[in-house]
Formats: sequence, C-alpha cells, structure tokens
Amino acid sequence: MEVSARRCSPLSWFVVVLGPLLAVPAMAAFNDSGSILVFPHVEATGDWDTTIQVINTSTYLSFAECRYIDGSDGLVADPFVISLRAQQPTHWIASRGRAVDASDPICELVVGNMRCDGAGLDPGRVPPIGPDFRGYLHCVQIDRSGAPVSGNAFAGTATLRASGASDVAKYEAIQIGGLLGNNADSTLCHGGEPSDDCPSGAEYEPCPRQWHITLAADALASAPGLDLSHRASLTFLPCGLGGDGEPIVIQIIVINEFEQQFSFSAAGDTWFHAELKDINQILPDAIGSDLVYLQARSGNGVPLLMLGQIDRDGVGGTARSFLNAHPTGESAAVTVLEGSARGRAR
Repeated sequence: MEVSARRCSPLSWFVVVLGPLLAVPAMAAFNDSGSILVFPHVEATGDWDTTIQVINTSTYLSFAECRYIDGSDGLVADPFVISLRAQQPTHWIASRGRAVDASDPICELVVGNMRCDGAGLDPGRVPPIGPDFRGYLHCVQIDRSGAPVSGNAFAGTATLRASGASDVAKYEAIQIGGLLGNNADSTLCHGGEPSDDCPSGAEYEPCPRQWHITLAADALASAPGLDLSHRASLTFLPCGLGGDGEPIVIQIIVINEFEQQFSFSAAGDTWFHAELKDINQILPDAIGSDLVYLQARSGNGVPLLMLGQIDRDGVGGTARSFLNAHPTGESAAVTVLEGSARGRAR
C-alpha cells in the first residue's frame, strides 16, 4: 500500500464546493431507475446481515439476473433470476435468501412476523449467502430469454442490521441506465466509442471518473490521544463486473477548509473496504480543520464505484450510517457476463 501526504497549490473553495453539482447527468449514479443495479456493500456474517429491496418501477413484467461477488477473493457466485410484475417491490435477507412459497404470511405487525419477511409475491428463488460473506451484489435487467436489455426498470436499496441490536444502516443502490442500441449479448459496454469488444459503442451509461464526499475531520483520526469513536470507511469496487480480476488502485485527495490538499493512495483486491485511518496514518495529524472534502479516482485505469460509511461508538454499541458519494466525469468499462442464467426467466 502506497502512502503519501503533501500540500498542493491552493484550490478555490468555491470550485471545491460546487464541483459535485456540475456532474454530467448521463453516468452511473443514483438515477430514479436503471438497467443495472449495484449494491456495493453486502454483509452476511455473525455480526451483520443485509436486507436487499428491489422495485420494478415500470408498468410491465421485468426480469433481472443477479450475482453476488465475494469481496475476499473476487469469486462470482452462480447467477439467479428475479421477475417482478408492474411496479412490484420485493425483498430478501442475504443470509436466508428467499424460497418460492405460496404460503408466505401476509405482512402484519404481529409477533412472529414483525419484519414481514417473505411477504408479497415471490420474485423467484433467491439463494442464501454466508456465513461469512462480505462483498457486493450486481443485477442486470434481462428479457424473458435471458438477454440483457436496456429497460431501465429497476431501483433498489440495501439495509444492514447489526445482529442482536437495533442498529441499522441503509443506502441507495447505484443505478446504471441502459441506452438505445443495446445488442443484447453478454458483453455490457459502459460508455466509450465503438471497439472490438463493443462494436455498437455504449450500451449503458458510462462509469464515473471521480467520486466526491464531505466528511468530519475527526472521522479520519488515528493518532494516539485522538477520539477514535468516530470512524470513516470507504468501499470501492469495479464499475464493470469483476474488473477482469485486476487489482483496485485508488488515488485520494483530501482538501481541508484552508484549501490545503493532501494526497495518498491505496491498493487492494477486486473489492476494497477500509477505514481511512488505516489507509493513511499521516493524514490525521495534518488536517487542520473540522470538515474535509475528499476526492477519489482510479489509479490504474479500472473505473470504480464508491460508497462511504461512518461508524460511531457509543454507550449502547456502534452506530453505522452510509454516505452515497457524488460522481463526476466519465470513464468507459466493459462487463462480460459469464455463466449466464439465460433461459431461466419466467
């Protein structure tokens, strides 16, 4: 892991604050709905579990092919297909999955079914994961034959719940819009010009070039004697499914309220999650302000997706919250769907 910190030339705070607001709208981001859904942080461990919620925002029957990707080794699990009727929502708990069962209880706030688990029309069989899974979930809209389609029908959220505690943390899935000209093959083209891999050019919105987030400076603390109860973490993953097995390299710039810039970098496998204090031990001693503005981008050309996380320790335990970052710029990426569940849509 490369670690460095330096002061760069001043940058106008006006530009720093307004930069995220000038983002190009046609890119992988937090649209109302999309043809690709990415849940960047999914856990099914003894400490945390994840409830996945997906809704079909369209007025017609829609299908999606989903894959879990293990963050420890990049292993892509066998795909499964969900089918949702017009404007139908659904959910499942990652560690339990969801069976097809017509006898599921209705959603009532009574003892035994307080969380309404399994209520509603089943979307199809969803396999369970775990018992020590930490990684992400990638879903692509398909047609009845199993071919990718740019229907922009789906939206989603994920809720992480601490085991044996009332702490929950929720974030919005990254929704990538589909474009006209999708040739329905197993190669998904995020932005870019026509190429050998993408003869028709872009089939989906491009990946962001940079991500931006504002954090409290004490959340980056690691120096002895500082308050360590407030911690910031970042999750990075390839914008294209699996990233072709290439490692993740992240370049990060932190800007304080006095327009000082400090840069550092980190590297990891195909899913990178770490507390900022562990990425760079130098930065907390030099921040010099209450708030910081953080920019992150790929350091090796592999377009990235990003999710922020805050953990705060208290008397009753640790409280967690997620922060959706702001994307800017455009980068091209390619996803190749292997082991397709084609023909399983019903």
